[in-house]
Amino acid sequence: MRRNLGIKLIAAGTIIGANVSAYPISHVHAEEMTILENSAELQSVKIDEFQLDQAFSPDVKGYSASVGNEIKTMNILVEKKEEAALITINGEAIESGVKTSLPLSTGNNEFEITVTNGTEVSSYKLTVVRAKNDNNQLSNLSLSNGSISFDSEKSDYHIEVKNEISELTLKPKTKADTSTVTINGATVKSGEGHEVQLPVGSTTMTIIVTAENGTKKIYTVTVVRQAQQDSSSIVTDEKKDQSEEIQPTTETSSNSSKESITPSTTESNNRGTNPIPSEAVLATSNVNSSTKNTANLGSSSATGTSETKTTANLDSLTVSNGTWSKTFSSDVYTYHVSLASDVTSLTISANAEESDADIFIEDEEISDNSTVTIGDKAKTAISVIVENDEDRKTYVLIFEKDVDEEVTTETVESIANTDTEAATVSSDTKGLEVTSETIQMNVREEKQEETASIWQKLLAFFGL
Repeated sequence: MRRNLGIKLIAAGTIIGANVSAYPISHVHAEEMTILENSAELQSVKIDEFQLDQAFSPDVKGYSASVGNEIKTMNILVEKKEEAALITINGEAIESGVKTSLPLSTGNNEFEITVTNGTEVSSYKLTVVRAKNDNNQLSNLSLSNGSISFDSEKSDYHIEVKNEISELTLKPKTKADTSTVTINGATVKSGEGHEVQLPVGSTTMTIIVTAENGTKKIYTVTVVRQAQQDSSSIVTDEKKDQSEEIQPTTETSSNSSKESITPSTTESNNRGTNPIPSEAVLATSNVNSSTKNTANLGSSSATGTSETKTTANLDSLTVSNGTWSKTFSSDVYTYHVSLASDVTSLTISANAEESDADIFIEDEEISDNSTVTIGDKAKTAISVIVENDEDRKTYVLIFEKDVDEEVTTETVESIANTDTEAATVSSDTKGLEVTSETIQMNVREEKQEETASIWQKLLAFFGL
């Protein structure tokens, strides 16, 4: 737009003295001055999601803003001064006074707004910096064999597989598409599987999730592959399981209350001189402790067997080394863990089902884990105690190493007594014909064996 301003100058005659002389009048044309005003400018710029670093002015050509990662688009509305002007953003024509949605990638986003009116052109530059994603968690983790209860907030997992399983495929899935994953240093795409070979014993897999902004989170999966067993060891394991499944009950009546706990021999270990308790003894102790302040909820028979509930359970129990005899369960109290002969220490990790429960490993309270020393003993027992108010449960880990150990006199006598009983049964049954009388005698002998003390079973279980 042009504005023309004119000034006219008139030369007048001059009167000198008393005489009036007429001079010719000269006409001088006024000089035209032109003031230019740009018609290719924006009137206003508005953005819904955030504010610019300064208020918009048609004369200011550069603006910037920083936004969080959650803002993925911006809705911008621009208005022009002159109706005839045209507006483009990064070369794409837009309409004045109408909102336009533009995507925002992480990092710098440059937008050039151009206004054209005839031969006049104006440009505005807008820079929007979107923060990078900080999500470094997995949404899921699946295994080709075995199963875990995955929680994105939980970092450590422990499973046990049979000897037949020689490899395992892990399939991690990230919460954010911008995150990257590695398993034991190898890059793995989210949602795709990665195969890991499993030697016999314990194998730990480390999964690292890296967010777009560089922050990391580490998940670990420890897999214990059982050793190959021959037929004789399978039979031994079955006997172990049978002896450990013995669960005592507390019987009450109106006239008397009977509780029977068999005495145990002392067996020294590197943490003290306490004997290694049997599963049944532990079960009795745990049942008694959990029923201190618990009323009987009902009886299942005329003997009045009481049903109890405890809040002193372990949710998980893991060790940093060794092969477990069986998978952990909160209601099983004794576990055997085979160790290499050169293992001198390991870490025990335990978590209670109740958050306010206290956990003690060898009488030392722990918050998460404890490192214990394993001596040169064939068997070492470590106790893990859970206490919650009046409830108390004791779990025992029996670590077994293939080392030579001095046999005490007491152990020899126990072995001799066991051998004598076995020899007596053998001599009584020699030469008997297979008759109904023989069968009845065998049944009586089996009943006598079943009524033997729990401790005798435990001695046989430990091979003593």
